[in-house]
Amino acid sequence: MKENKMLGENAESKAKFFQRHKKATICIVVLLILGIIGSYGEEPDQKEEKKTTKAVEITVNQSVNPVPNTSNGTYYGADLDLESHSAKFVFDTGDSYDGEWNKEIPEGKGKYVYKNTGEYDGQFINCQRAGDGQFVWEDGSSYIGKWENDKINGKGTYISSKDVTLKGMFSDNKFNSGTLTYTENGNVYNYKVENGVFTGKITVKYSNGSKYSGEYKGNKLSGKGTLKYNNGDKYKGNFSNGKKSGQGKYTWKNGAYYKGDWKNDQMKGQGKYVYESDSKGKSLKGKFKKNQPIGVCVYKSKKGKKYKTTWKNGVCTKVKGY
Repeated sequence: MKENKMLGENAESKAKFFQRHKKATICIVVLLILGIIGSYGEEPDQKEEKKTTKAVEITVNQSVNPVPNTSNGTYYGADLDLESHSAKFVFDTGDSYDGEWNKEIPEGKGKYVYKNTGEYDGQFINCQRAGDGQFVWEDGSSYIGKWENDKINGKGTYISSKDVTLKGMFSDNKFNSGTLTYTENGNVYNYKVENGVFTGKITVKYSNGSKYSGEYKGNKLSGKGTLKYNNGDKYKGNFSNGKKSGQGKYTWKNGAYYKGDWKNDQMKGQGKYVYESDSKGKSLKGKFKKNQPIGVCVYKSKKGKKYKTTWKNGVCTKVKGY
């Protein structure tokens, strides 16, 4: 092994790869929507505890520069004329490369350590990062996955020091498509991303065991979605401004369900309530308000017989057979 062999004037031509690289950065700006749904009950008039919502902007601007624009340093290894060999080069800046070479060019498996930045461990092709590799920054952020043309390109996973995970496809150091995952207070939020933008779809696993899958807008549930409560109940339908609104079906764990109009998390409008599974088809169809039947509703018995009923404040005041 040859030590302290300086890359001088006659060696600079052999180390041109040290001159060819410019600084590259990952610039990923993500808007995280946090906190959407709260407590869950079993009764039709349950009220959901509204959690605090906030938007958090996380900017990741990490240097992924392979080598500084200098060839000054010390080379430790075999003759640079050898087609395949292992060697180490320590820059005067404090950076270093240790790995496989093809003559004077790093090629194969290697590790590049950046002073005050982090380190890359993976494949090099013609002195560029290509293939599989991992970059770990000093702040704890990391990327593991595919590289091409000295940039993050292809399938991979980026985890920031703030526990934001980007998993999917990258293009020229930018996240292109996949899932953005963020955890807060035990709740796990998964946002769908396509072509570098959020699709408006999300899945949430709450710390209490409830789950939501569907659409959102701004920082609240909006559009179509399914909310599975931790007690076995389920709501499938429309949301607006974080609340059940529009058409939807709420099913209790005992098999009973309400299907119809909702507004501000309450049954309001036309709908049908079907009693629990062992009631064998009993139902009540008509107008609902504040989670209660109101006015004239049609009651259907187990045997299929229909009755015209009148309701006030949730109490049946009149029954008339058809």
